Amino acid sequence: MTSKRDFHRESWINLLLRLQLAALRRARGLVLSGLGAFAPGTSRAITFGKAPRFINSRAIRLGTGSGFGDFARIECYSTANSRSSAPVIEIGERASFGDCVHLGAISGIQIGRSVLCGSKVIIIDHNHGLTGAELETESNTPPAERKLVGRGPIVVEDNVWIGEGACILGGVTVGFGAVIGANSVVTKDVPPRTTYIGRVTI
Repeated sequence: MTSKRDFHRESWINLLLRLQLAALRRARGLVLSGLGAFAPGTSRAITFGKAPRFINSRAIRLGTGSGFGDFARIECYSTANSRSSAPVIEIGERASFGDCVHLGAISGIQIGRSVLCGSKVIIIDHNHGLTGAELETESNTPPAERKLVGRGPIVVEDNVWIGEGACILGGVTVGFGAVIGANSVVTKDVPPRTTYIGRVTI
């Protein structure tokens, strides 16, 4: 049984505010796509909340019905291995993201269709410099001045649900229909139709 939104206890004022907010988000998406801000093939039926931020937006392709909440950051960085005309970040149809989402790519991020993503989620495929045992060679360099080091592309397949505050790191594939629990840090592949909580797959 699927649940339907119940509006009978909602105030008229709040309904009007929600309609206004939805109209503003559609207008932002229409303006950005209409001005050619994104990669060719981006739909005009996209939505953005207030104050989105982009780096290399022409390396981003957004599918029909995809949308972001407020303060989205979508950033593509050029490296010697990523200077091509192909999009570095691709978002599928009807993918929905909450507020304060950060997508950052140098290798590539591919988000499937009908993905539902909570707020304050980070999906990033690189580090500032080396980590682990190799960190000693860069420890005298401020982190912001270190070269970006790719960890491999990220793939999030269709119908995935990503909980609030989750972090998905480079080189990971999240399989079809998987659920990523709130505040989880995903450092390894998640099989289809499984639940990943913290660092454990159930």
